[in-house]
Amino acid sequence: MTLSPFTLLVVAADDSQLTFPPLPGLTRVAAAQYGVERDLEANRLQALGAIEQAASLGVQVLVLPEFCNHAAWYDDQAYAWSVALDLEGAWLQTVAKAAVAANMFVQVNVSRRSSSTDSTAPLFASNVLVGPGRSQTDVVAVSDKSVLMGNENTYFTKAAQPNPVVDLPMGRVGLYACMEGVVTEPPRHLAVQGATLLLNSLNSFALDEASLHVPVRAAENGVWVVAACKIGPLVPSDLVQSVADSLQIPVERLRGAGESQVVSPTGEIVVRGPLDVPALVVADIDISMAAQHLRSDGTNARVARRPELYSSLGTEGSADSPLPDAPDRVTVAVVIPNPDGHSLASEVDRAGRSGAQLIVLPEFSGVAGDDTFSDSGTHCSDTHCSEIASILAELPDEAWVVTSIRRGASHVGVVIAKSGVIHEQVQLHTANRLSWMTNLGSALTTVDLPIGRVAVVVGDDLAYPEIGRVAAILGAQIIAAPIALLAPWEDDMGLLERSAENRVNLVAASGTAGFSGGIIASLPSGMTLWAERSERPFDGTINIPDFVKAPGGPGLTIGEIRPANAGNKIISRNTDLVQGRPWQIAGPLLAPVRNG
Repeated sequence: MTLSPFTLLVVAADDSQLTFPPLPGLTRVAAAQYGVERDLEANRLQALGAIEQAASLGVQVLVLPEFCNHAAWYDDQAYAWSVALDLEGAWLQTVAKAAVAANMFVQVNVSRRSSSTDSTAPLFASNVLVGPGRSQTDVVAVSDKSVLMGNENTYFTKAAQPNPVVDLPMGRVGLYACMEGVVTEPPRHLAVQGATLLLNSLNSFALDEASLHVPVRAAENGVWVVAACKIGPLVPSDLVQSVADSLQIPVERLRGAGESQVVSPTGEIVVRGPLDVPALVVADIDISMAAQHLRSDGTNARVARRPELYSSLGTEGSADSPLPDAPDRVTVAVVIPNPDGHSLASEVDRAGRSGAQLIVLPEFSGVAGDDTFSDSGTHCSDTHCSEIASILAELPDEAWVVTSIRRGASHVGVVIAKSGVIHEQVQLHTANRLSWMTNLGSALTTVDLPIGRVAVVVGDDLAYPEIGRVAAILGAQIIAAPIALLAPWEDDMGLLERSAENRVNLVAASGTAGFSGGIIASLPSGMTLWAERSERPFDGTINIPDFVKAPGGPGLTIGEIRPANAGNKIISRNTDLVQGRPWQIAGPLLAPVRNG
């Protein structure tokens, strides 16, 4: 048989040549990227070729791209049914037997029939995990896609049950696919069920999959991720030009983005494949690194979850209260004061006189200059709020400041107007770094201002993706976040992803040494596929806001957000990032926390 050649990218455990077998305690994983068109038999040979090469390298877990049986474009429903696969059919069974012969577990993503005889029965986009020692069919698990992208909604049915977590010899493994990782819920519910290795099959031309949405799911959950994306045309070659024209996307962009990768539990990309080149990406990984999800202060971020706060993730729809009429553009500022606090008054005044209507300060930012910002020191208090209000009262235009204070055993986010504090939000999750903080908030709330609906997310809460989601469900158009960055992933991609996955403007300020001062993330118009792009041409990404990072250290960063654009949650036709969230499979996110 004729197989596409694979460029081999290898990272061994010790940066040297691979050992055979892998060193004790390590698991050899791989992701294969290659092109897929209409020919089922040619596509089956491609899958077998990837398994064969992976087997020659001693790979134990292999991920193939999404829809590897047929290009994800169909003439009509009858055609989609005709090229979909049966679990017991020859296509999948041949691939499964090759995996068993190689003593390898392989994630094979395909379009799947729910009935081999009834052409009106639902079709699913399914991850099929095949491998040794499980059943007569060699199928270990099946995971149906719960979040469908664009045209997939025409042909496939969303999963009604949570994706399974599978016990394999190397650890607990979860399966998800492409669009399921552009939102937070599917990877998250796999992690909270104890998965330490997530397998992700992609059929995407979007460059932000590899740069943002794939690695952030590893880091925010403290797990390993192995992701395989297609290359080559994503629709049949004879249709590429017409589809590109309808999407207003250059033909050269309507190709699988490749960049298949292995990501560590800290968000580090261990190895990444090239753009649009066949490749087998291989790495030896220590799965035990994912056994605990600890933040840098020792807080166990899995145990600290509070499912009782996330109940809206399991219900359809969003906030009942009508959204305020938000302006198209709002000038905002991030102010990082000197540690002695003496520059804060002048910087807030300067931000307001520069036109900033929303000014976000790091947590515990006071004016008087007597704050040490340490766990044992004096923290910003209500007195400081009055001092900030007096500064705002001197400004020519109305503005609001967001920061946080210590009030007894609570860490309280505050929105300060010229009249004083007009909104409060108590931190919702424990943090070892704030040992005095024993009183937690009971819910996330919002406040409607002339600049839009604002959710204040305090301290450590933004590290929990559920909270950003709840804010979006409540209709927040802006998240204002006085925070403390604790890890590189939070700074490099976590803040940006909270804005992207919820389509909400984000203004976050952090005074933590060694990190940036935060971010101003703004929602441009025309982020949606199949829509006019009035502000920026298609750049190969599907869901990245405009953003500016505030430099680390004292200073003022001015930027602009677009609150009105938060009303657009549509990423592609029939795919709404918030209304279309997989609420029907949210059970694991709402279950009591496992203390382990």
